[in-house]
Amino acid sequence: MGKNIAFYISDHNMEHCLRTVPILQNMRKIEDEVHIFVKSGKKQMECVRSFLESDERIHFHEMEMRDREIENWEVLAENEEAFLKKEKIGLIVSDICPWIFLAADELRIRSILLANYTWAELCDTEEEKEEYLSCYELAS
Repeated sequence: MGKNIAFYISDHNMEHCLRTVPILQNMRKIEDEVHIFVKSGKKQMECVRSFLESDERIHFHEMEMRDREIENWEVLAENEEAFLKKEKIGLIVSDICPWIFLAADELRIRSILLANYTWAELCDTEEEKEEYLSCYELAS
């Protein structure tokens, strides 16, 4: 894999994207060859764009993160693998999006979980909690 970074932001609410803005601002100081691919919902992408100066190394991709749809995680992860390979992603940062860690693990891409809480803490059942934790535990 390459040196590029993929940054996945939960589209659950705006707090997730707001806390990532200073991180993205500082990530722009990384080597000139590194590109950052930011993925989240439409509103979140608009918000992040409004705080960042134009930079040809930051690429925005709108997508539904579907954090709470456990039954779709495997398909989401498999579909994302093609993107990760194409863009030569060498690091994944996730603001509580769990399923991306399945793809990171499969492709052996280093990953970071960014969170002040996780979806596991909000689960109604122990089975659901274990599904979340099994993904989060894959983070490097």
